[in-house]
Amino acid sequence: VIGKTDFRLITLFLSTNATEQHPASRHKILTGVKKIFIRIRESAELVVRNDNKPAWIDDYISFLKWILELGFDCLREGANMSRRSTGLGILQLMFLDDHLRDETKSSFFRFANPVSWVKNEHISALIAILDDPFETCQRTALNILRCFPRDALSFLDLDNILSVAFEQLLSLKTRTVYGAAYRLKFYLCAQPPEKSSERAIGICRQLISRVSERIEFVSSALLSIAESHSVYGLLHGVGAVLQSETFDDQSCLTEWHELVGGVLLPACGRVAEVVAPVVHSASPEGFIPPDLLYTLAAHDELTAARIHSRTCQALLVSCWRSLKEMSSIFEQLVRAPYPSVIDQKALEWMSSYYWLQLTECKHFGAFGTAVDGFTRLCERLWSLPRDALEGQLGSLPDPQRWLDDLVSSLESGKESTKLCTTRRSAGLPHLVCAILATEPKSREARSLDETLSRLLVVADSWRHLDTTLCVHAMNVLRVVFRDARMAEAAGAWAEPGLRTAIGAFAADSWSVRNAGSQLLTALLIRIFGVPQTNDKSLPTVSSARVNCLSAFEFFRRYPSMLEFLLSTLTTREKQSSSGCLNDEFALFPAVIILARLYPSLEGPTSLAPFVPHLLRVAFTSRIEKLRVLSTAALAAICEPDDWLLLVRSLQSILIAENGTTVGQNTVNGALLLLHSVVSQGNSSNLSVHYEAVIDIVKKLKKSTSWLTWCEYNKALLAEILAFTAVDDKVPLKMVEFAKGSLVAPLGRLLADNLLTSTSACWKQWHALDARLKRAVIASMAKCTPTENERHILPVVVDELIVCQDEFTLRK
Repeated sequence: VIGKTDFRLITLFLSTNATEQHPASRHKILTGVKKIFIRIRESAELVVRNDNKPAWIDDYISFLKWILELGFDCLREGANMSRRSTGLGILQLMFLDDHLRDETKSSFFRFANPVSWVKNEHISALIAILDDPFETCQRTALNILRCFPRDALSFLDLDNILSVAFEQLLSLKTRTVYGAAYRLKFYLCAQPPEKSSERAIGICRQLISRVSERIEFVSSALLSIAESHSVYGLLHGVGAVLQSETFDDQSCLTEWHELVGGVLLPACGRVAEVVAPVVHSASPEGFIPPDLLYTLAAHDELTAARIHSRTCQALLVSCWRSLKEMSSIFEQLVRAPYPSVIDQKALEWMSSYYWLQLTECKHFGAFGTAVDGFTRLCERLWSLPRDALEGQLGSLPDPQRWLDDLVSSLESGKESTKLCTTRRSAGLPHLVCAILATEPKSREARSLDETLSRLLVVADSWRHLDTTLCVHAMNVLRVVFRDARMAEAAGAWAEPGLRTAIGAFAADSWSVRNAGSQLLTALLIRIFGVPQTNDKSLPTVSSARVNCLSAFEFFRRYPSMLEFLLSTLTTREKQSSSGCLNDEFALFPAVIILARLYPSLEGPTSLAPFVPHLLRVAFTSRIEKLRVLSTAALAAICEPDDWLLLVRSLQSILIAENGTTVGQNTVNGALLLLHSVVSQGNSSNLSVHYEAVIDIVKKLKKSTSWLTWCEYNKALLAEILAFTAVDDKVPLKMVEFAKGSLVAPLGRLLADNLLTSTSACWKQWHALDARLKRAVIASMAKCTPTENERHILPVVVDELIVCQDEFTLRK
């Protein structure tokens, strides 16, 4: 039993924390309220059921009345979003969720009857929340209003609510339109059940009539759709009514059928026809209607540019939102009874609409919102018996036939000119993906297998086929491999998909190479998993092998990839020697895949054959990113026996003898590899040769060969010296030549030496220039203080005062 003292503490806490800003804290508060409600239900249920009502029952009822008033008080005008969310959460726990009652324990709830405590002003406050700018608040308020009996709503003027909703639907503000839609839903739920469908049909007829009137005017003055004759608000209202309709009233099904086929679909078709020039244009964001050209010609260039930007954006928003609302309407219609409400003609009409939007529409907002409705349509068509698709109006194309027609057009090039060649093929991949993802399980993914096999052939034919068709095929494959609904079925095609993506990197066409890189990215995520960190660098041995596979596991799943990757590296290396950067670019996918593998003790698979190829890429490539990737791959795949070859290669390049001149790209590759090696430390793979690696670093530090290196290579050397910390001395010549990209790493190296060494090392401080001193101080600010800090701080502060560097001094 909860005592009076507990209730006083609870009321004090809730009244002072109702405006909690943090969502997690609000959730924790509401979780506590839920536990209190459950405790009240459990402790009072048995007592009330036995008609034994002790005095503390009145305390329970008093507390529930208080918390009810608190919930509605949080909805008063002027309350912020946090307070409104808390209030609605309390009311939801009381009326919607089964915390004060459940299926077996509802005696106390019936005895207390909290619904009877709700007053007229409380209901008015909930209705006002229907215009809230946050849809979560609107949705919760509507659900709470549906819990009240119609007698409690009798004081409302429902006709006024309907008229206000009609006026709000004409607004250009999305927030106002959404509020009107929730008012329509409330109006329908407040009607008697026998009249709800009839009223819904009447509202739809009025809204569609207004749409027809406005679109006729817009057809001759397109700009008016963005100003005084917008239609997306009215269409949103139609969608809201259909969303509330259950089609349970059998007496109204005939009227619904006439409304859909005779009024709604023709009006939507007219809207789609009027807005098509905008959303189907090559550049929807900059579409200029003819009547705007005369306006722009009458102004100077600056004014015309402002008018053009503002008007075109408003026109585009109005047009694509109109298509969005139509897609939502058809998504609701798809679930209607067949054929009593939607017949074969309606299904065929909606299929043609979605097909047009997903193949020819260029605006992402328009075709993106059509995907959900088209998915619902495919689910419905797959579920219909085959004989239901035959009727007096002819055969309705089933999803399998759509796939055949689409892939055939990509194979032959016929009827493919209308497809969007930019924006990743626009809605085409989503169209194919929706059909494949909704294929019934009884078909055992036959459509998926057939479609992928044909698309892979098209995507791999860029040498002799129109590259646009190949790009379309690869864009479709990318979306299919990314879709989690088909992860298992599409996983069997990852191996040929990898070969296609890798082959596309060698194409002369940039669009093919770009599509191939996107396809490769999707396949890498499917094979190695979603990246676990925001770090974009490639995984190495030191990164706990996240998003990596062992060589045995990878080549067990994809056995042909071993020979394919080797042949790719060999072929591209020979071709890149001719000096073509495209041939070097073709090495990227093989190197990226190898960087995600690591040696395995299981099976006979060895990665040693890849080591010489990766060494040649690291030391000879002219692309800096490719050298970085190849050194990361070497550090990942090398086994203990391979490190001896790496150590000898590093020594021959970095410790040049007899005046041997080594190219800067070769030096850079060697330094990158050295950096990858020393960053692993004395690991199990390096235990035999780690001392030899450190010996190379010491010799390199004492030599003068690095004096002729470029700044980037000198900076890499400074990073390596700072990482290995072979001794406390920094080469004075490196300090003398410090400039450009060498300043920052050398500053970190000096800071590390100064913080971990005796005060004798401060002799080097006075030899530094101002920029290098600033870099040292910035690095020291990030280090953990040591016992040498008492020697360092006075010198640093005096130096900053002399330099008058106020910003660094504050740090």
